[in-house]
Amino acid sequence: MTPTLRLLPISILLIACPGDTGSSTTTDAGSTGDATGSSTTSSTTTASDSSTDTPTSSAPTTGSDASTSGMPDSTGSTGAADSTGAADSTGASEDEMVTLLDMPCEKSPPAATRCERYEVTCAGLAPAIVDLAIYGAKNGVPSKGTVLFGSGGDGTGFYNFTQTKALNNTGYTVVERRWPAGWFTGGTDGPQQAACRLAALIRHLRTSPPARGPLCATGNSGGSAELGYALTWQGAAPSLDFAMPTSGPFHRLDLACQGEADADWPDQCDALRQATCPDCASTGCQLGNGPRSLMDIAFADTPRCTKPGPGDLALLAERGPELGPDVADLGDLPIHFMIGKDDPGAYEPLATALHDSLLAGGAAVDIDYITGAPHEMDSVPAGGDAIRDAILTRCVPLP
Repeated sequence: MTPTLRLLPISILLIACPGDTGSSTTTDAGSTGDATGSSTTSSTTTASDSSTDTPTSSAPTTGSDASTSGMPDSTGSTGAADSTGAADSTGASEDEMVTLLDMPCEKSPPAATRCERYEVTCAGLAPAIVDLAIYGAKNGVPSKGTVLFGSGGDGTGFYNFTQTKALNNTGYTVVERRWPAGWFTGGTDGPQQAACRLAALIRHLRTSPPARGPLCATGNSGGSAELGYALTWQGAAPSLDFAMPTSGPFHRLDLACQGEADADWPDQCDALRQATCPDCASTGCQLGNGPRSLMDIAFADTPRCTKPGPGDLALLAERGPELGPDVADLGDLPIHFMIGKDDPGAYEPLATALHDSLLAGGAAVDIDYITGAPHEMDSVPAGGDAIRDAILTRCVPLP
């Protein structure tokens, strides 16, 4: 990877397609054009989308000793309601609760140290189940911290990061989240509402029990949108030391859904792409049908994104990451966007716009465009190496 760092003003958030289920090179359904090339330029993107679901035993397999992994024997109390706070400085809502369940994960990656199942409640939504596959740090290696990975699409698969072992060997505990019903499911007011669950999970990992060392989070494609909303709408930033969205997300939800019909965005989109990554394979200026259908799910399956009715575009415009109520509270949290130059979708201009908007507002953001990396970022060495290296160098305690 030979990234070129850039800092500009504008905004955007990206999301993954519903087919994002593993570290394959399948392009996101949101792509509106074919890949035409690649190169190395600095840009903002979301974590790679390697959510390969491997149905195995529901019981977690044994890996390294949890006592040296940077995580306690479990991340919650079995059967006990583990509330992460009421509406206070942590950003938690009054009904926020993360509870460890006394039941096995539906699926458990064979290489995981253990897998734990939780119930998450927040923002008045129905409780949601999340499975956490935990990969403990290598025995005898001092703990460096904990990294939470979010897969793409609707998050129904584990990330299965291709370089987890390299992180474990260095002292990092890797936690991969999986929402069996999908993270959009149950939302009624949009993806910004549904992302309260990830924010609750992040606060839980930080406080119940405390994560050892820094706590960092990354998400690819759909996982980048989930992370972006958790930061800008759900107050997750104070609980993190580093955040890295890859292959997304977008700045404005109305433009992510119907940008190519907008009077101004297509020209702005093309100009932004030419100014920031002219050798990127990116085409189009809005998400594809798959990702847009996922957005509809978060509006109680109402097609506000795919087939907006009267007033829907105005509503969507109010629910983008760049206008989140917690943008002003991002503080000094380093947010590193990463976009693959071989990604043919509209993620380059969308994510770059979000980066630029947050930067203009004073956030500590930067962006890299990765030569040779596709939408499924870690499916090739160039993307996997970029994610690994960013974590090794930047997942450190904030001053």
